[in-house]
Amino acid sequence: MDLLPVIQAIWAVLVLVLMAFSTVLWFLFMSVRADARKANDGLAEHRVYCAENYVTSKELTESIGALNQTIDRLIAAVNTNMEETRRALSEIHRRVDTVAAGK
Repeated sequence: MDLLPVIQAIWAVLVLVLMAFSTVLWFLFMSVRADARKANDGLAEHRVYCAENYVTSKELTESIGALNQTIDRLIAAVNTNMEETRRALSEIHRRVDTVAAGK
């Protein structure tokens, strides 16, 4: 019995199976590669969106500085108002005490 034709047939089937397997792997690889490119494009689009819609650190710092100045002016106005109120109340107490001392 000659084993050479059997070995050649097994080898041919093995080669065909390996070729089919490598073809499937190739198509899977290309699919993953295409998905990766789509994800990369999506990431690039998101970076552009972020750059267009979110403030930069400099803009945020300037906005916070303007807000701090507004708060400082508000505090100064409240302090001025409190001092004027204290003076007015002191004047009212002085007049009441003057009237009370005169009676």
